[in-house]
Amino acid sequence: MFLHLKMLFPDLKKVLIILYLLLLTCLTKAQIPIIGNTTNLKKIENTNRNVFLLFNKVSEIDEFTGEELSYNSSNRGDSLILAVNCNKNVSISVNKYCSLKKIKILIQHVDTLKIVGNFKTSLSIVKQHIGATSESLIHSIQIANSDVKEVNLPYSVVNRIYLNNSIIRYLNLNGSRVIDEFNLNKIRLDSSNFYCASLPGYMIFNYLDLTYSGIIDLTTLRDLKSRNPKGTFELERTIRFSNVDLDKFRLPYDRLNFHIDSLQDEARIRWIYEKLLRHLNAQGLSAKYEWYNQIYKEIIDSKEHSHFYNVASTFWWDKGYKKSQPIKISLWLFLLFTLINCYWMTELLSTYYPSSLKKYLGGLRDDGGIMLEEIVNERQRKIKNLHKLKHVKVAFIYTSFIFWGLRLDMQEFTVKKIRIYIYIIFQYLLGLLCAAYIVNFLVRR
Repeated sequence: MFLHLKMLFPDLKKVLIILYLLLLTCLTKAQIPIIGNTTNLKKIENTNRNVFLLFNKVSEIDEFTGEELSYNSSNRGDSLILAVNCNKNVSISVNKYCSLKKIKILIQHVDTLKIVGNFKTSLSIVKQHIGATSESLIHSIQIANSDVKEVNLPYSVVNRIYLNNSIIRYLNLNGSRVIDEFNLNKIRLDSSNFYCASLPGYMIFNYLDLTYSGIIDLTTLRDLKSRNPKGTFELERTIRFSNVDLDKFRLPYDRLNFHIDSLQDEARIRWIYEKLLRHLNAQGLSAKYEWYNQIYKEIIDSKEHSHFYNVASTFWWDKGYKKSQPIKISLWLFLLFTLINCYWMTELLSTYYPSSLKKYLGGLRDDGGIMLEEIVNERQRKIKNLHKLKHVKVAFIYTSFIFWGLRLDMQEFTVKKIRIYIYIIFQYLLGLLCAAYIVNFLVRR
């Protein structure tokens, strides 16, 4: 008989391969296989309308055809299997009158699945995979106010996952890809699996109760780094923490950015930041440690000090992180005062011209050959703007005596213009502060 088949089909091997591929295609397009007891099996499939499903004790509807429906849970046993296979939005609400103890939701395909529970009925959400359908995109999975036995979504592609105010006993994202949003808010998470999962660029962990879970391990997350157009690696993922115990997380600290919510109370902010800094220091990530320590100080300073203090401290020495910066600022201030003094030289010398300066400046002449003493004595009043004289050398020496001087001789002042008097005092005090810091900086080195 084999010979007859070979005569009918000369290339029997190719025929068998084609038959195998046709069989595999048929299996891929088959409906969801239901494993276990199917007595209380309901299906949502092939509908062209969004589905809103309410579990209560109101009516007797057995088939879900794609519209607003109610399911009477009385006298139907303790459990229900709900098979979902449609291209529309499915919303499930389990109110307090539902007598079901367990609802298992089997997903082959759905655009958006939104579930609101009652903390009394145990829910299970399981993504089933049949061939190529495993890569079908689920736009959104939202679960709120529920006691969920498992959210089992291995090797799935989900655009958005939002779990809110619920108990999640097992979250499985093994090999899955979450594209745009991953948000856990007010969740008690007992167990989780993130092995080789790809999470979005911004992840939120807010008010997480991890008493029963031990550790959330995110060290095996994939796609944590990518190349930018210049060909260098840069961090892409950021985790936002609020009211969580960071010791309950096992994280790749070198491949993640962190955002600690500044809106939580100050004690909680300190608690999280101190743990983050301890972990960064333990792993030898000094650059990231300095970065987050600076952010931490800025947050605390904004709560403890005035806005003016924070701005001044940042400008002066970047909250203590750039201890040499005041030296540069001092030199720039000296240069600035020199230029200003060059413009106001006549007024300055008329107001304060101590005898200790005269031996340096008394014999100097301007570009026109006029002696400085004559300018000071106002014998050449036709020259009103001293900047035209270009006395840069005079201004430099004068500013050095005022800015870097240790004291001012108050008896040498001749107050003709109060603004010039205040300006000289201000210049002296600011220079005294800069000189004191520089001396202290050099002594401590």
